[in-house]
Amino acid sequence: MLLWQAEQVIPGLKGINAWLIKALHIDIRKAQKKQLDKIKRSTKDWYRQLHVMVNAKWIREFLSYTPAEDLEKTHVSVLAITGIRDIQTAPAEQDLMEKLVKGEFEGHVVPDVTHMLRADTSPGAPATATYQEQVRRPVDARVLEIISTWLHKQVTESAHSTQPLLEKEYEQ
Repeated sequence: MLLWQAEQVIPGLKGINAWLIKALHIDIRKAQKKQLDKIKRSTKDWYRQLHVMVNAKWIREFLSYTPAEDLEKTHVSVLAITGIRDIQTAPAEQDLMEKLVKGEFEGHVVPDVTHMLRADTSPGAPATATYQEQVRRPVDARVLEIISTWLHKQVTESAHSTQPLLEKEYEQ
C-alpha cells in the first residue's frame, strides 16, 4: 500500500519536490521500497529519512499487519467509504474487502472525494498538500448521507431481528 501511495502522491507534487523528482529521474517506487527496507532492517524506534524523523517502530508494525486476516474474521456489517480522489487508500481495495468480510458489506467510492472524505474538485491530480485546507471544511454531504442511510438500515434491521426475542421474554 505504501508503494502505491507514493506513486499516487507524485502527480500532485508541485514546486522544488516535483522538479527534483523529474530532473533526477527518480523512480519513486524504487526509492520508497529502498527506504522501507532500511526501516524494516532498523531496530530503533525512530529513523532519520531525508532530514525528517520517521516513527520507524510504527512503520514496522504497520508493515507487519495484514488486514485481510482480521477482515476474514469479520462477521458484522461493514461500511467502507472512500473517494475516487483518495491517494492513500486504493478505491479498488473495496473489492478485496467485500470478498473477505463474512458479514454484510457495503462499499462506496464517492466521486470527487479525497481520503479526508471532503469534496475536491480542484483541477489536476489530488495532493496531500490540500489536506490542511480540506480539514477546515465539513465532510462531504454525500458521505454523510451514505453513513446516515447505512446506520438507519442497521438500526432498523437490528430492531426487527430482536423483536421476536423481546416478545418471548415478555411472555415468560
